[in-house]
Amino acid sequence: MHDFIQNILSNERLVFVDVGAANGLLPHYRILIEDARLYLVEPNEVSCQFLEILYAPQIKAGTLSIIPFGLSQFGGKQVLYVTNKSTGSSLLEPGSRELNEYVLHDYIFPLKKVEIDTITLETLVHNIQEKLIDIIKLDTQGTELFILKGLGQLSGELLSVEMEIGMPGAYKNQPQLPEIIEYMKTLNLKLFDLKPSHAHRQLHGKYDYYQKKVFSVYEESSSIRARIWEVDTVFFKDLNVLIERNDPSSIRKLIVAYCVHGFFIEAFHAATEAEKAGLFTGDAAKTVQSSIVKWHRKLHYRLSHSSHPVMGLVRKFGHTNRVLSRLYQK
Repeated sequence: MHDFIQNILSNERLVFVDVGAANGLLPHYRILIEDARLYLVEPNEVSCQFLEILYAPQIKAGTLSIIPFGLSQFGGKQVLYVTNKSTGSSLLEPGSRELNEYVLHDYIFPLKKVEIDTITLETLVHNIQEKLIDIIKLDTQGTELFILKGLGQLSGELLSVEMEIGMPGAYKNQPQLPEIIEYMKTLNLKLFDLKPSHAHRQLHGKYDYYQKKVFSVYEESSSIRARIWEVDTVFFKDLNVLIERNDPSSIRKLIVAYCVHGFFIEAFHAATEAEKAGLFTGDAAKTVQSSIVKWHRKLHYRLSHSSHPVMGLVRKFGHTNRVLSRLYQK
């Protein structure tokens, strides 16, 4: 994969920041571990120790850094609400109307208030001596938008943003999806994907109470719908903006970001449009497009995905068998 990514980047420096990195890089970002400068931001001391062990070779090589700071919109001292399960801790106070209806009491409580020092994302960029951030992922229990606003004018350089958004979430004054989409528009970032997580209403401290006691089905039965609770969103810079400002460097990095998230058609199209605009030479565009195709084939292609007519018949036959099997079982 290293060769494919380097063929696309053509020696451009790619900077990735993971805010809320307690459990390490998400699987789709691990592919960047050899080809980007990675910064993992995590204020929890125990989590930082885990990350230092997990990424010891990369830290030693100087390609990955652990940043043990909390981030906020304005920096300075902030109150951190430390929940019983550390994954729920936030600079926002737990207490949405839906909290007690959908979240188990012992996930949040006992709740402690701790005053911590925070910095802004803009200050972080200056401290690590980078000029900008290309790709960022944020998972900070409701404060994602505030942290992003703390990037200041540098936010206009972002090419890809992945963030978790509560719908409605458990925290007071937690920004909702429409507000976040509107802000992203000001940065010329377009929404490309929503990956929802769902939650069942709990009762008597059990998420499966209604399913088992009332409807006599197992917890995850598809016959009982769960409410949407949060979504992982993916935003990308408007390609036309980069073309208009004659920025082939950012287009190359945007193409890598597309591929990281599986948007291979968008990546291929971006290379085509860059060539049309005279930002890529014909040979450069072919090299990039070839690397995109090889990236997809190397990581994602399976024989069952083939467009060959024979495989089409195989898929159709398999689908028919599954339908007949379900009918037979009924």
